Amino acid sequence: MSVCIEVGYAVGLGKAVVFSEQPTEFALRALVDAVVPVDEIGEAVRRIDRAAPRPGGPA
Repeated sequence: MSVCIEVGYAVGLGKAVVFSEQPTEFALRALVDAVVPVDEIGEAVRRIDRAAPRPGGPA
């Protein structure tokens, strides 16, 4: 998780981020594609997140 925060911070400052190999974590791959401020995330995405099954939750 620390790497995700550092990458997000660097990209937010407009710094170039170079990966020496293809990122495998979903969060890192998302940061490579785009950084979107939380207040710009649409309601549709929030609804999808709430509908996603949680580990240990009801099936």
